[in-house]
Amino acid sequence: MKGLAESPGAITINCEASFNPSGPDSSQWVTGRLSDVAQVERIGVDPAILSDERYVGLEHISGDSGDLRWQYSREAELRSTKFRFSSRHLLYGKLRPNLKKIARPGFEGVCSTDILPIRPRDGVMDRDYLFHFLRQPQMIELAVSQTSGVNLPRLSPSLLSDFPISYPRDIAEQKRIAVILDKADAIRRKRQQAIQLADEFLRSVFLDMFGDPATNPKAWRRVIISEIGKVITGNTPPREQKRYYGNHIEWIKTDNISAAKYFLTKATEGLSESGLGVGRSVPAGSTLITCIAGSPSSIGNSAYADRSVAFNQQINAIMPYQEFPSLFVFGLVRASKRLIQERSTAAMKGMVSKSSLESVEVYDPPESLKARYASIFTKALADIDRQITAETQADILFKAVSQRAFAGML
Repeated sequence: MKGLAESPGAITINCEASFNPSGPDSSQWVTGRLSDVAQVERIGVDPAILSDERYVGLEHISGDSGDLRWQYSREAELRSTKFRFSSRHLLYGKLRPNLKKIARPGFEGVCSTDILPIRPRDGVMDRDYLFHFLRQPQMIELAVSQTSGVNLPRLSPSLLSDFPISYPRDIAEQKRIAVILDKADAIRRKRQQAIQLADEFLRSVFLDMFGDPATNPKAWRRVIISEIGKVITGNTPPREQKRYYGNHIEWIKTDNISAAKYFLTKATEGLSESGLGVGRSVPAGSTLITCIAGSPSSIGNSAYADRSVAFNQQINAIMPYQEFPSLFVFGLVRASKRLIQERSTAAMKGMVSKSSLESVEVYDPPESLKARYASIFTKALADIDRQITAETQADILFKAVSQRAFAGML
């Protein structure tokens, strides 16, 4: 367990480590192809001959954790051919948006043909080791780069089988590495769960105090969003004018807004002072909302601005009026995500115009209650900040341990 005791900040991450082990036992490592250690098995099953077996679709696999759910095949009302799998397989989602959906089933069943069952070769490859290896960021990036197709890009089984892999010859060493990575991942997931519990607490407090904005069970005065704050749509300064881009102010995009996080994440791109002059920005205390997205489910995602930011045209921001505490407005927008999504005009993607967002009907509770909720939120933020810091550290630790593991340095 030496790897878990390392200081995250003291570890240098080598992106090539997965393919070039450099540790003291590197001579005991093998570099080859996935097909050398595992087989992609596509055993088709006609759903008409199935008894009530366990069925797994892409929607049942968590890309974040690898956790797996299932439903009975009869309940799923299967119509097309499925693949059979067992507890010896990995399940690998092959569609581009789902290439991190890799799971370790503890049961046998059937799965969607958009999932590839991978069976490690007995005595050669440990399933848990392979699970962690394939979930490395560089392996996901490789998979994304190898997909093909227009509407739903897919990774072919032959290309997956040709992926490079490095591993210890000794399968006991593979198992040891997998145990360390499982424990490091468990630390990270506990931190994530703590944040989720805090989020559920704040959501339940909001709904208990005010009720669902869609049904307004407490019969508060109805208002539309344009009455609680000024709505501003972002923009993109002309790209050909390089002088507009720099580090004077962050330039937020939709990937900086996550349903799982309260605050905007750090932008990777910024505007210069002159770029800010032609861009659109809002002060701290504003709520930013995803209004154009590639997936309808992302519409209505929101984040709180704890600093002044500029943002692009896929985002609308609400600058609350004085009588509406900014944290109440943020809580209200989060509780109103479904109402915002209902205004989306695009089918395959998602789009909510500024005027549509402004016309979304919500409510205006008494000022004393709004202020009380803002106070509760403020107190909770201190704990949430600690949890987020702990999660970040746990994530850094896991990535560092993973890099060391596949470099033969644990």
